[in-house]
Amino acid sequence: MGKKRAQQARESRCPVAWRSSRIVAFLERYRIPILVCLMVTASIRIVATYAVFNHTSDEPAHIACGLEWLDKGVYRWETQHPPLARIATAFGPYLLGSRSQHPPKHTQTFEMVREGLRILYGSHQYERTLAAARCGVLPFFWLACLVVYWWGRRYCGGAGAVVAVFFFTFLPPILAHAGLATTDMALTAFMGAAFLAGLAWTEQPRTGRAVVFGLAVAGGILSKFSFLAFFPMSVFLALALSYGSRRPPAAEVVSYVRARIPTLAAAILVACLVTWAGYRFSVGRPDAASM
Repeated sequence: MGKKRAQQARESRCPVAWRSSRIVAFLERYRIPILVCLMVTASIRIVATYAVFNHTSDEPAHIACGLEWLDKGVYRWETQHPPLARIATAFGPYLLGSRSQHPPKHTQTFEMVREGLRILYGSHQYERTLAAARCGVLPFFWLACLVVYWWGRRYCGGAGAVVAVFFFTFLPPILAHAGLATTDMALTAFMGAAFLAGLAWTEQPRTGRAVVFGLAVAGGILSKFSFLAFFPMSVFLALALSYGSRRPPAAEVVSYVRARIPTLAAAILVACLVTWAGYRFSVGRPDAASM
């Protein structure tokens, strides 16, 4: 009885703190079910837009390029963007029976869009084909949610991770891009994944973490080439901020770098091999390189 009265006295003196502690404890205890509910709810909201909005100007082109990779085993329509997200958008139509219809021509941009429109309208089931293409982007949205959760769990605890995912799944730009058969959601997912995997590797430079880091970097490169600009810049800024806040001696910096060189080499090797695999281990010069 004495403990109960003491607790009631504390609650009466500071009801806000007590309620906050109860909320945090609830979020900590049920963080996984809440995470799943948030991801499922957001996915339903995304899928609900498939039949509302028709295709954007660049969705047919992405679908055409990805379907050529799946059907013909080549990637010739356009080299401006890497193939990963495009393959994902073409996977659903491919399972429904869609196939590449025409080889690339010199007027690539116009013909590429026409090829994508043929795929969307060819089966006379436009909405189903477009929905199948857009469904290919959902895994990137789920990956982005898991990255936000992992990041929050790592530095803010389970409750902070759940709150972060809650806000992430209600961001209009995230929901919008996750509902389109384009490359932006893939870049969003792998940018966060690569940066967080890099943080985990720098803290504990194990081979397993280096492999995960290399896979995430390869995913970013295969998603969109702007990753090659955004990711190095974010790493540079993070390193500059870290060095500026501590200013460690040169000997400590050299020792820190030397300890991570072997596993960094493993990460680079994995990134290169997986990126090459995204192009089916092809060898040659892209058509655009001669322009």
